Amino acid sequence: MEFSSKNVETKANKTFAPSAYLGYGVHELKINNMEIEHAKTTGSPRVVFSMEGRPVKDPNFQGLEGCKGQVARVRSTFMKTEEQQREFVEKLTAMAEAMGVRSELDKIESNNIEDYVKQATGVLCGNWARFCVATEQYLTTEGKTKDSFVFPRFNFVESIDTKESKLKFDKNATYHFRPAVKPDSDTVGTAVSADAAEDLPF
Repeated sequence: MEFSSKNVETKANKTFAPSAYLGYGVHELKINNMEIEHAKTTGSPRVVFSMEGRPVKDPNFQGLEGCKGQVARVRSTFMKTEEQQREFVEKLTAMAEAMGVRSELDKIESNNIEDYVKQATGVLCGNWARFCVATEQYLTTEGKTKDSFVFPRFNFVESIDTKESKLKFDKNATYHFRPAVKPDSDTVGTAVSADAAEDLPF
């Protein structure tokens, strides 16, 4: 190999495009879509929120699927019990209040989760609010750390018109940031995704 610094571009001179993906923290977001997925073993439903942030002004930004802002998928908990179903409805109600569409959401009544979410999607999508996005990290089988985004149980959404925001992200609080547990040498290869872990019966 010939060692030479000619034509070598340093990192200081490189232009890096902003990520197409959102991270955890407090963001102004809108819901682009809501869809239901089911646990593989129990069949319990949960809702996946496709979220998008404010348009990114950086000319190097390349959004996903035509999105002008960074995106993230935020999952609800699996709804195995009526209490969890009520908590889910409470979350949607809090979102609707923050977005100013509570009266429209209150008109929806259904005994079917799929139908309810379909109708609620039409009410909530496209409206902006300020959200706190938490993460439950997990290890892939390759040992990489990934984020599984969730909304905290309390104080997770407010109107964008709120002048003094009460939403705070606390990385030291487990309900905001739950780091992945590094396995010891005896458990390497047993990592599971967050999706699989949530579906375990304990």
